[in-house]
Amino acid sequence: MRLLSVEISNYRQYSGTQTVNLRTEKSTNINIIEGQNGAGKSNILNALTLCFYGRELHQESRSDDMETLPLVTEDALENLSAGESKSGQVKVELGESEPRYIFERQFTTYKIANGSYNDDIDELQLRRRVGSQYKIIENPNNTLNQILPPRVKDYFLFDGEALTEFFEAGYKQRVENAIVDVSHIGLLNSSHDHLETVKKEIRRKANKFEGRPSEIQNTIEEIETTISNKRTQKSQKEKDIEEITRKISDIKDDLRGAANDRARNLVEERERLEQKIDRLKRKKSEARSESCKRLNMAGPAVFTLDALNYTHETLIEMEQKGQLPPKIQDWFVRELIDEGECICGREIMDDSDARKHLEQTLENASEVSTDNLEGKAEIPRIIRDGNNRAEELEKRRRRMTDLSKKIEQTDSDLMETKAKLEGFDVPDDINVSALSKQQDDLEKQKSELETEVGRIEAKIDSNLKRKQKKEKEFRKEARKQNRHKEIINQVEFADTALEEIDSIRNTILGQIREDTQKNLNQYFNELIWKAEEYTIHLTEDYGIEVSGPDSSDNRIGSLSAGESQVLALSFMAALSDISGFQAPIIIDTPLGRIASENRKRIAQNLPTYLEDSQITFLMTDTEYDDNVRNLMKHRVGNEYRLNFEDGQTEVREYGR
Repeated sequence: MRLLSVEISNYRQYSGTQTVNLRTEKSTNINIIEGQNGAGKSNILNALTLCFYGRELHQESRSDDMETLPLVTEDALENLSAGESKSGQVKVELGESEPRYIFERQFTTYKIANGSYNDDIDELQLRRRVGSQYKIIENPNNTLNQILPPRVKDYFLFDGEALTEFFEAGYKQRVENAIVDVSHIGLLNSSHDHLETVKKEIRRKANKFEGRPSEIQNTIEEIETTISNKRTQKSQKEKDIEEITRKISDIKDDLRGAANDRARNLVEERERLEQKIDRLKRKKSEARSESCKRLNMAGPAVFTLDALNYTHETLIEMEQKGQLPPKIQDWFVRELIDEGECICGREIMDDSDARKHLEQTLENASEVSTDNLEGKAEIPRIIRDGNNRAEELEKRRRRMTDLSKKIEQTDSDLMETKAKLEGFDVPDDINVSALSKQQDDLEKQKSELETEVGRIEAKIDSNLKRKQKKEKEFRKEARKQNRHKEIINQVEFADTALEEIDSIRNTILGQIREDTQKNLNQYFNELIWKAEEYTIHLTEDYGIEVSGPDSSDNRIGSLSAGESQVLALSFMAALSDISGFQAPIIIDTPLGRIASENRKRIAQNLPTYLEDSQITFLMTDTEYDDNVRNLMKHRVGNEYRLNFEDGQTEVREYGR
């Protein structure tokens, strides 16, 4: 499915009616719309989301002042009197070579008495091609949901520059939400929720029970209320964390813009030390996890080492005294006696010494446990492996101690740098001291909130386990009242169905996670301007680990703004690739955070980025310079420049 054209009428900077032809071929699958900041480049993206979903999503994410301005272009409103209105429209054609779908949405701006404006957005309209005619579709949102449903729109229509914040604090939840969005498990989730509701209704019939089952049912309902309340608390605190994270990010941006060299150096030093502490803490956490694994492996041998050594020495002593025969199977000795012939071919006579020796060996073998014979061979290996694992465990513990010391020293350096920033009194265009103190306060608040979220999660988990235990107890007690056997069967059936749904859902999400990781590695290494190969791992808890060829350290917390943007672009590409929706992709400001010296390399790779999809890049004149243009032009189907004059924008073919 391709985006064939966008027609904009009296929208924002776009006065009158302007049509942008976006038809592309497979070999030239890229559209370029270039414009200076403020020319209306981002409002091309807004026009599309306004038409499809009735909302300007780009403005919502940016919280720009533009959001407070009327939808209809201002020059069309100049001569309106209070109570009068003017309308505009966005029309979008989708299809292959010819339009198959024509989506339209009108909007109207009303002038009110105080001179301000109110906007009214009409319902979405759709005409679909049937044969040679276009038929009006009564439920256009149903069709839109088949092409590009709201839950996945952000992976096809997005602001590349804003993506740099995607992998900041709290990103794991965003990654998990994204994986769920493209996994097509909506029906499973609905089925799960429905079954939970049904099970509650079945259990409520427990009031027909007497005694203990009814009491347990009341307890289960209390636990469910507690879980619901805790989840609400967790959600609110996570929103608070996101808001604080945004404020911290804004303060960091302000501090980086300090005019004083010494202030900027201190800011950079603070960020460097904070990133170093994050890396050291991750390493310590990994070392602690590895130590636990080593302890589980080494524990049995280490804790029983004295007993193992004593047993081994006893077995050796028994062997030396002849109390422990060699490891010979008794059936083999009996066979030699019965056949009367040694394996060397010599005859074994009835009254010979050889026969007497074999009979004695057989008698001794029957008196000695096979476990003793096996232990004689296995115990030395167990002792040796235990000692080796104990040494490895000690190495891990020494590493944890070393990391703790490094964290302590780095934290001391960080405190010193913070003190210098907070005591900075050199005149500057920003208040370095005040901003640094604000950042410190916000980070403390954030840390406290994260700790609270951890406690709430622990309480949720504890209550979920308690609920499962009580449900099991309910079924056990209810079975004792035979007249309610049907209710018990219904509850057990619902529990079995819920387990199956969870199993299917986890299997699907696991596969989607694997596919996302594979695609993420591919796109990141294709787009990044560095020659070396990077490895990206998507963990089970939806964390992202980025490591390079020169180090296995996770660099997710120390990526530059440009690297973060490439990682986010790659993640969005990976999701759109596996979503199953064949929709066009529109990216605003794809190179906004990429340093100028790196744009050449990434521009070489952009044409192969999702080469099987139609992509429209909305670029600033800084992004789309001559170097970038020359490297991309062999894949560009249409090229436009936004001409912005006197508050109005005209879309022109590039070069006109």
